[in-house]
Amino acid sequence: MEELKPCPFCGSDRVFIMQEMPDSPDVTVYSAECLDCPAEMNPGFEDEQEIIATWNQRTAAPVEIQRPGVCKECGKTGSNYGCPVCFVETPATEVA
Repeated sequence: MEELKPCPFCGSDRVFIMQEMPDSPDVTVYSAECLDCPAEMNPGFEDEQEIIATWNQRTAAPVEIQRPGVCKECGKTGSNYGCPVCFVETPATEVA
């Protein structure tokens, strides 16, 4: 049986599969929830292993995000194209 990975948003190990019984007593559905942040997956899976496999899916390595730099002239945060106030070029200098 595959084990749950930590929460992809906050990294918490306090992630659980909840078993629910909707209106029909013949159907059991499962949801996944993190107890330390609002992350949850509740598409109504009827197979516990399927929701675990879906929760455990992760995207590829994070993409490097360029954030705009601070204008040397006026001190405002510029865009990736330049300062919106004094129009001085402010290249992206900060990486998230």
